[in-house]
Amino acid sequence: MVGLVSLVVLKLGVLLWAASEAIAINQDISFSAADRISNNTAGAQVWSRPLSNGDLAVVFYNSHSLVPAKVAVSWEELHLPSSTSLHVRDIWAATNDGPAVGELSAIIKPRDVKFMRLSHNGAIQSSGSNSSSSKGN
Repeated sequence: MVGLVSLVVLKLGVLLWAASEAIAINQDISFSAADRISNNTAGAQVWSRPLSNGDLAVVFYNSHSLVPAKVAVSWEELHLPSSTSLHVRDIWAATNDGPAVGELSAIIKPRDVKFMRLSHNGAIQSSGSNSSSSKGN
């Protein structure tokens, strides 16, 4: 029973931490709205929003109700040079997914999203603030 309680507390802590990071992105002082970068006929959508510190918030969304979809975005679609290396933070999973160069893709379940923060400055620390980038891991 103690193990189960510990697991529930850990999961709840991760969810609360992810929520604080999502709120920080939502309330970023850039005063910019997200733009839909792509919307294909299979239901795969990509949304992007610049943040005040130069990071990008990116959401992959699968609007299809039955079938998983591969959702992808190239750096060109984000108006970035293809050789740019960006560190990827999965907001909901509260994990650093490492650097990506040129493009990013994921398989998204039906009616699901992947919410990410892309950073130019290094691995993103999970501080939950809108200025959470720092050098190193």
